[in-house]
Amino acid sequence: MIRLRLLKLIISHRWSKTRLLLQWKGRKLKKELQTLGQMQSNDINLLTVVCSHNAPTDIVRTIVGLYPLNAYCADEHGMLPLHVACLIGASSDTVRLLLDIQRDYLPEEPLPSLATATDNCQRTALHFATQYICDPESAPEAASFFTDSSISLPSKGSRNNQHVVVSVASIAKSAKSKSKSEQSKKKGDSSELSMTPTKFQDMLHTITFLLQANPEAVLHPDMYDRTPIDMLQDAKATFSTYSKYERVEMTCQILRENAVEVWKSRKIRYEILGCQSYDDASGTNGGANNGGSISLPTTDMESTVSGLSSLGKLETSSFDNMELSVATDEVPLPDSVHSSSNRKDRTPEEKCYQDQMKQYLANQKRKDETIHEEECYQHR
Repeated sequence: MIRLRLLKLIISHRWSKTRLLLQWKGRKLKKELQTLGQMQSNDINLLTVVCSHNAPTDIVRTIVGLYPLNAYCADEHGMLPLHVACLIGASSDTVRLLLDIQRDYLPEEPLPSLATATDNCQRTALHFATQYICDPESAPEAASFFTDSSISLPSKGSRNNQHVVVSVASIAKSAKSKSKSEQSKKKGDSSELSMTPTKFQDMLHTITFLLQANPEAVLHPDMYDRTPIDMLQDAKATFSTYSKYERVEMTCQILRENAVEVWKSRKIRYEILGCQSYDDASGTNGGANNGGSISLPTTDMESTVSGLSSLGKLETSSFDNMELSVATDEVPLPDSVHSSSNRKDRTPEEKCYQDQMKQYLANQKRKDETIHEEECYQHR
C-alpha cells in the first residue's frame, strides 16, 4: 500500500524520498484516502502523523491537498492535527496552513474554525503552543507518543490495515529508540536542547496567527481552569534560567495585551446589552436625541460583535476628551470616532459600532438628566 510506504518514510524523516513518492504516487494516494472517507477514531490519520514529526511545510501542504478533511479528524484524545503541530513546535507556516484550510480548500463546507476547536481536556491550539514555549524539550516525546497512539489501533475486520499497524509500529519503535540515543548524547550540552532565538521568533508568529484566528482563546480555560496565561505564570515560577524566564515573560506580555483587548470588547458589549435591558424594563420609548432604546440587529449578530470588538483598537489617548462639558452639556466623542464618522467609506462594522456608541452615550445622558430631575424634585 502507498500509505504504508509513505508512513515509513515520514517516521524515518526521509523527506526527499517522501516528496518523490508524493509526486509519483499522489493520484493513487488521493484515491485511496477518498475511498477511506473521513477518518474514524481507529484509523491512521496521515496528517496527524506528518504534523507530529514536524514535516516540512511543502509536504504538509501536499498531504492537505490530497484530503483536506483530515484536518478535522480528531484522535482518541480529541486532538486535531493543528493541536499536534502546536504541541511539537511546528513552523509558523505549517500552523498558518492548517488554520487556512477551511478558507483555501473547503470554502463551500460549513465547517467551524480550527482555532476554536478543543480536545477532550478543553484545550485549544493556543494552550499547546504555549506549552511548547514553556517546555520545548518535551516535543520529541510528544511526537513519539502521537505516532504510537495513531498506529496502535487496528481497524475493524481489515487485514491490510492491521498489516499497516504492525509494520509502522516496528518502524516507529526503531525511530523512537534512535531519537532517545541522540537525546542522551546531547544532554551534556544544554544549548542543544534550548530554544534558539530564530525558533522563538517563529513561535511568536505562531502565537500571533492563533490569536488573530481566535482572540477569545487567550481567556479560554481548560478542564483544570487554566488559561494560556496561567500556564506561562506557572512556568515563570519554576524557571531558574534567565533565558527561559525571559522567553516566557515576553510571550506572557503578548497574551496579556491581547487579553486586555478581549476584555474591553466584552465590557462594551455587556454595557450596551445592559443598557438595552434597562430601557426595555423601564418602558422608555423616547429620547433626547434620536429616541428609543438600543436595538441590536438580530439577523447579523456576527457583524455587531466584530464592530464592537473594534473598540479595543482605539488608542487610550483618544478617550482623554470623554468628559462632560458643563457649558454645552454635551458628551464629546473620542477623536477617532469623529474622524471615522465623517468618512464616506466606512465599513458596515465601523458604522454599526459608531451608531451604537452614539446611541449608548445618548441613553446615558438621558438617564443622567432623569436622575438630576429627581434630585431637584426631592430638594424642593
